[in-house]
Amino acid sequence: KQWYQRRVRVQEEIRILNQDIEELSARKRSDTIIGRLQGKVDRIQEENAHLKEMTEEMLSSDHNPARAAPLAFEIDSASQEEITSAYTAMQRDYAALRSYVDKLLMNIIAEAPHLLCVDNSS
Repeated sequence: KQWYQRRVRVQEEIRILNQDIEELSARKRSDTIIGRLQGKVDRIQEENAHLKEMTEEMLSSDHNPARAAPLAFEIDSASQEEITSAYTAMQRDYAALRSYVDKLLMNIIAEAPHLLCVDNSS
């Protein structure tokens, strides 16, 4: 009878130890998962801080595309094809503007050349 009671006690201790092992194993897996998630949270927080800093810099600088994006900002984000296309369009617009100004000046010279005189006395 003592032997049986002792065997039952040992089996109960084994069962408790197995539960403890499972609990520790689950806790270890949880710790591993928590560690990975904490690493991701840290990276995301760093990225968020960096993006906030960049946003503040852009809003406080002349490189704010919402106000008027400078050519350098546009060129940095454009492909070679987009840059070539924009340059060609700019050349075409420049030629049209130049032609318009030339015609305007020719009309002024023909009709009212005195408008082109600059008074140097002041």
